[in-house]
Formats: sequence, structure tokens, C-alpha cells
Amino acid sequence: MPNTLNQHQIRRKVIQALFAYKIQHDLSSHQLKDFQEVAKEIKKVLTGPIKFKVNFKDERIIVRKFPKKLSEPLERLTDSYDNLDIKDFDQTALSAMLVLMRDLGGQAKKMQEEEAVELYQGMITNLSYVKLFSIDLEEEPVGPKVLEFLRALPKEASSKEVLDTFNQVFSKVHENILEKYSEESFQSLALQSELDALLEQAESKNNTENQVLLNNAKNFALNYEQETDEPEYFTQLVDGILNEQETIEATVSKYLTKDWAYERLTIIEKCLLSLGVYEITHTETPDKVAINEAIELSKEFSDDKSRKFINGILTQLIKK
Repeated sequence: MPNTLNQHQIRRKVIQALFAYKIQHDLSSHQLKDFQEVAKEIKKVLTGPIKFKVNFKDERIIVRKFPKKLSEPLERLTDSYDNLDIKDFDQTALSAMLVLMRDLGGQAKKMQEEEAVELYQGMITNLSYVKLFSIDLEEEPVGPKVLEFLRALPKEASSKEVLDTFNQVFSKVHENILEKYSEESFQSLALQSELDALLEQAESKNNTENQVLLNNAKNFALNYEQETDEPEYFTQLVDGILNEQETIEATVSKYLTKDWAYERLTIIEKCLLSLGVYEITHTETPDKVAINEAIELSKEFSDDKSRKFINGILTQLIKK
């Protein structure tokens, strides 16, 4: 027969489950958070004008490099793409963007600064145009020709209109080169759209993995060799605490000193405080019982300093 857990034992199991889940969750979510942060940085940069570091020569410019606020996040993105196991990286918008940054200096060296900016801004609207840099015009640089192509494009051009414009502007290019380009060659390829889609995919995958981690943490805490049934109050506490985590964090933060942030608390302190706050604010457990239980558990899982700290926070909460 499975053991019947009393209320204190259930709370102990809750702390064990939360602790196990939070450790694994923090590890699995780290890569997603990095991806989200770098995507946000890039979006911010792309919405404004890009300023290049340039050298001037005969009223023409040589683009030396892009600002670090763009180049560094783009380089960090490659790690996120590796973690997401992106296949055919060479076909991605990120790959095209890195090629653009690498090649634009050479392609824009005979342009004025505003022309280089116009070329860059035009290319990032559809990064499939980056492949045009590979065309060899033999007697003239390809950069100005690509800019001519961008200027000739109709507004919101369809793939067919883009192809027609390309054939018109590059009409003197050898037929063998022209034959390599079709409507499919100019399908929309935008970095921001790609990031939005990949973020949605990564977040969905992370949510699925988190649910698996939570189930494993519950199994670990309950030890199903002894308990075959999941106590209702155990489920209520674990799921409730995780669903209300943001509110609980905000509540605890109100009672921390100005020089102490929630993030600085240990994982076990967060678990103990979460249990106490949730029982006080979301259950019918008497406030004093909730505090006493949190204190008793802190004796098992933490030290005397943490016990006093937890007692202080929860006592302030019920007084409020």
C-alpha cells in the first residue's frame, strides 16, 4: 500500500519538487533567454539608421566595419542557431546578413556615404539580394549596379517583378549567370521575420521540455516506489506556485531591502518563500501555520540565517 503523507510531509515534497524543477528549468531556459535577449538587441538596431565606420578617399568612402551594437549580437546569434540545430544555415537570413556585413565594405568603396547607407538599407529589406554581390561584372564594381537594381524595384514588388527588374538592370551579364536566377531566388528573406519564427519555435519547444521537467521533478519528490497517488494538495501547491510565480516574486521583492534583489536569493530560499507566500495568499491555510511550516522546512533545507530571513519576509506580509 502507498504511504499516506501528512500535511508537513506534503510541503516537504513540494519544496523538493520545486527545487529539482527550478535547477533543471534554469539550465534549460538559459539558451532561450540568450536568444530572446540578442534578438531584442538586433531588432532595436535594425529599426534605426546604421552608422558605419568609414575612411574617406577622393570624396568616396571605404566601409571599414559595422558598429559593435550590431556586429556582436549577430555573431552571438550563430550560437543560438547552433543550439536550435538549424539545418542549411547558409540559406538563412542570418547567414546572408553576415555575408552582407563582410562584403559591403568592398562593394561600397566607390560610393558616397549616403549611397552605401541606401545600399545597406535596401539589402536588409530582402536579404536574398545579397547573392547579387557574387556577380562578376568584370569592368565595373557590382555594388553600384545592385544599388541601381534596388532603386528600380517597384514598391512592394512581387517575386516576378523583382526578377523582371533584375533581368533589365543586369541585361548585359552573361546568359549563364542570368539563368541561375528565378522567382524563387528572390523570395522574401528578412532577418526579423526569421527571428520571430525561430523564437516562436524555440519557446514552444521550451514549454514542452519544461512540462517534462516538471513531471520528472514531481516523480522525484514523491518517489513513486512508495507513493502511487499524487496528493491533491501537493499538486495544488506545486502547480499553483509555478502559475503565480511572477506575482509571488513581485510580492517578495516588496519586502527586500533596496540593496538586495530577488535574483540574489538562493534557489532554496525562493522555494521556501514561494510556498509560504502562496499558502498565505492563495489557500485557506491560517497565516501562522503557513509561516511556521516555512520556518520548519527552512531548518531542514537551509541554515539559521535563511530561517530568520524567511520568517521576517512572511511576517511582514501578513502584517501588511
